Amino acid sequence: MIYRLPLFAQVTIIQQMIPYECFLLSSLSKKSKRLVQRSVKKRVKRTMVNLVEKQIQTCEYKEEEEIGIVMWAKCDLRRIMAKNKFHENKWINLEYNGIEMNCRLTFNNLDKLPMVWCDSKHVKLVPLALQKYISELFGISNVTVVKMKFSTSDFSRFPDTTEVDHIAEWSPTKVNVDLLDGFLRRVTVKHSLSILSLLNFNPNSPILSVDHLLLFLADELSRECFLNFRGKTGLFINPRRLTTQDVIDFVKMWLDGTNTKLESMILLLNPFFARQQILEQFETKPWDPKRRDGRFKYPENTPTLYQPNDLLDCTQQVDIEREHDGLLATIVLTEDEFCFFVWHTPFAPPGTVWPATIQSPTSNSVLYPLGTLDFQNVCMVKSN
Repeated sequence: MIYRLPLFAQVTIIQQMIPYECFLLSSLSKKSKRLVQRSVKKRVKRTMVNLVEKQIQTCEYKEEEEIGIVMWAKCDLRRIMAKNKFHENKWINLEYNGIEMNCRLTFNNLDKLPMVWCDSKHVKLVPLALQKYISELFGISNVTVVKMKFSTSDFSRFPDTTEVDHIAEWSPTKVNVDLLDGFLRRVTVKHSLSILSLLNFNPNSPILSVDHLLLFLADELSRECFLNFRGKTGLFINPRRLTTQDVIDFVKMWLDGTNTKLESMILLLNPFFARQQILEQFETKPWDPKRRDGRFKYPENTPTLYQPNDLLDCTQQVDIEREHDGLLATIVLTEDEFCFFVWHTPFAPPGTVWPATIQSPTSNSVLYPLGTLDFQNVCMVKSN
């Protein structure tokens, strides 16, 4: 037994365990949990509640992808899942928001993961309770990351919370916009929303009020929706319905003071914007190093998108100034890109702005990330 070994040997052994083994060991007793907590601090950087696969997943600091650590299911699924040859192990006590849940803990030989069986009435709480348990175990921020597809069944399985930090939608079919709008009116999105499927929503949609909005397929984005964006950052890919005049009107609205929250707007893969026609509408000036940094600090709490071009380098770009408050904004126009960066903070703290890069997985080229949240198809739920 591990407890017969010296403490140094115990810690060394636990540090070699994979995350689900740490979880299993911690479930044996309070003493075991304290030992694991002592041994694995600062090993895991994030957790994810995967609603699609019904797994709690973790990502270690040296890795980029999440791996499963524990699964969960309702007790009435026991008979259906029996063919996967789960072997009985023990019970585990979980808690969330003062509600205690006594769950059966077994092992799934098919997925090679522990399985927690909960009572049907706790099925929306167990994911958050497990995330809380694992966050405490590995000493990480108590933020739940939820992976889901936007369908009626996924909405019905959404954890029992009314506030989320980040959501990413990825559906193989066109999303029901009314369903999504209704969901966003019930659940507050504190930071970002990524939509990876084609959507055609109206200008009054709560989608346009989320602080950080990423549209992977903005083909149907209308002029009205574009001009009615009420968030801080917009990143829209392939907005083919938008015209040069729409971009001009967007900048004019900012100059008039209509959007006071705006920090960044990026339109990618639209080759139809006329650079000269846009710039000649405004009184532009070259970069003045005394008035702003040469590199724009992209806002935090935004989903990551990797780009072949360093869009945040503003040393060769032109600025415009809003008359009533003296706020500067930089206009970046390339063959198929429009960027609009607002300098609410003209100079970032030293050492906080640099061109981060990664190697492309498919070529020898370098990619530049926009955003700080490198999650795929996920939403993060704030735990209480």
